[in-house]
Amino acid sequence: MLRGISKGKIFIVPPELSNAELPVIVEDSLSPLCRNVVHVKPMLRYMEYHVTDFCNLKCKGCGHLANYVKTLEFAGAESFRLSLEKLSEKFENIFTIRIMGGEPLLCRELHEYINAAHEVFPRSQIKIVTNALLFRNITPLTVNAMRNAGAMFDVSQYPPTREIAPEFIAFCQENGLIASISKPVREFFRRVVSDLNADYRLIWYACESKHCNFLHGTTLYPCPRVWTNCDPKFAEILGAYAFSESEVSQCSYDLSKDISDDGWDILFKLETPLKLCTKCGDKKELFTWESEAGK
Repeated sequence: MLRGISKGKIFIVPPELSNAELPVIVEDSLSPLCRNVVHVKPMLRYMEYHVTDFCNLKCKGCGHLANYVKTLEFAGAESFRLSLEKLSEKFENIFTIRIMGGEPLLCRELHEYINAAHEVFPRSQIKIVTNALLFRNITPLTVNAMRNAGAMFDVSQYPPTREIAPEFIAFCQENGLIASISKPVREFFRRVVSDLNADYRLIWYACESKHCNFLHGTTLYPCPRVWTNCDPKFAEILGAYAFSESEVSQCSYDLSKDISDDGWDILFKLETPLKLCTKCGDKKELFTWESEAGK
């Protein structure tokens, strides 16, 4: 059920019928051109994935809390592939897959993640989110995987990135790779909880992360903050604002287990305002960007 409506009564009308003479559906006889959503897999618009939680730059106020991660560990490409295969049972496609961290260029086997994403979702737009500082680590295997998948770099232009940008751009041009570089990042923000009784729906609607579906390990979360606020390694940092396992289980999916919900049900859950949002923060505190690397 979606918003109390039986999916058996919801039909998708193809674009070619948009100018057809009405009614397209007459009484109990449904046009064979209309497809019942029960028999159609939806598309997931967007998903982020951490190759590693560790980052070489450690931006103060990192939204993924990478500045607090002290150990370089990789999720494993095979685990990533298996999770994607589970998602392919529920979704026709993932329009955009952003492979990130942490810093993904720390991984010498990055090509395996790119290959997995392209093979399971060949129509997906694959982006490697990076600060580009480690571009010299990029192997020929990764270059070839990116070309084959039509993948691109999505570069955050922090002050140190700006210094190596000309070399990085030259590298991309020499290897036939595409890069999108953000405007200079000079300011960051952290979320602050000022009122635990604030309307969680208003916080959700105003949040820039509300559509950032996030895969970490084998679990799909509605946004990266749901993961950070429930991961044990951040519990001491978050204190009273950490999420409980039971709270998170109601809005996330462990893809290593059998899931009864179909893609439409999953979409509905991912796109629903969360009461947890009140513990994420209703205000923003701005500050000048700063790296904590080496501290």
